[in-house]
Amino acid sequence: MWYEQMLHDNVYQLGYLLPIDRNEGSIGRQYFNSYWGLIEKLHSDCIAGPFGPTAAENPPESHIIQVLAKKACSISQLSMRSPLRSIVCLAASAVIICSTAQARPGVNHGVVKRQLGSFEGRYIDKMNYKFHNQTVKLIGYKKIKLSPAKIDTFEDLYFKHYAELQKSHAHFYDEASMELRIYFPVAGALVEHGGSMLEANELGEFDVDFVDGDYAVLGRKQTDDIRGAPGNIIKNGTIYLADKVYPTHQIGKVNVYDFGYKSLDHGHDHQLSERGVANTTAPQKAQCMTNHGGPNCSDKFNIYQGRCPRKHNVCMDYNGYITDCIKRSDDLDPVKILHFMGSDCYTALANSHCWNEIM
Repeated sequence: MWYEQMLHDNVYQLGYLLPIDRNEGSIGRQYFNSYWGLIEKLHSDCIAGPFGPTAAENPPESHIIQVLAKKACSISQLSMRSPLRSIVCLAASAVIICSTAQARPGVNHGVVKRQLGSFEGRYIDKMNYKFHNQTVKLIGYKKIKLSPAKIDTFEDLYFKHYAELQKSHAHFYDEASMELRIYFPVAGALVEHGGSMLEANELGEFDVDFVDGDYAVLGRKQTDDIRGAPGNIIKNGTIYLADKVYPTHQIGKVNVYDFGYKSLDHGHDHQLSERGVANTTAPQKAQCMTNHGGPNCSDKFNIYQGRCPRKHNVCMDYNGYITDCIKRSDDLDPVKILHFMGSDCYTALANSHCWNEIM
């Protein structure tokens, strides 16, 4: 899968270098020739290999072709000279031919797992930790489940705006599971340590090199800004999660936690309804606003990404990097999910203000 690595390494640069004329400098020629060779290889593989009778054995290649085509489609919106338009058309035709044989190419979980490992490593490297590398640290993520029926629309939008969405290093799109992950340091996490409670700092780290316990996150302390959400158990100034959250894996001394799904339908309490408990006492407002004592995240944490008129009575989960400033009601709408990325709500989650809101 030589072109999988090439695409991984070079697709971002290709988006900017393609408009360069073939004769304009060595860098332009280098990527022009590489891209042309890549397309020719994809065409031959499409006809002879991954999309033939053994397609099921080669899902990574088919998926790489699909990703390339989506990127090519976004690049085609740019102003190009005729030879470059031909290349983009050739890339698109590769996908058209291949998609005839396989409606939605399979995605190899092994490939995604390697990509995820690389992403988590980069995410950790960007953390400005206070303690040395041998101390215990916690990062977590929440997931947004994408609708299988609308996945093609989401991917078209995601790859069209890929460069813009990379302004944040806190999300990872898991194409195999059709889920979007938003990562954050587990700030203020409480874990058991030798029979007592140990509290993480604002970066989700402890000034110890091991925890005398099972590393499960129990909850966090109440503060003026974080009061607790429906589904939490609040006792003596501590916000306990209904269920302990255990690490899914470790990267060196960094423990990684799955804090479940985040709903963008902020008017309903999914945590309680999933447990079969009627929510008769919790106010029918966004969990995030309840968790922060009434104000939305924008006001409580002075987060305002701009782009849209500021509102104080709703969750600003729609003023992301890509937005039309319309707050949509369908939380499975791919456009709503795209507009969430980079919004005030997204930023609050990535800054660790909302991880106790288990939905």
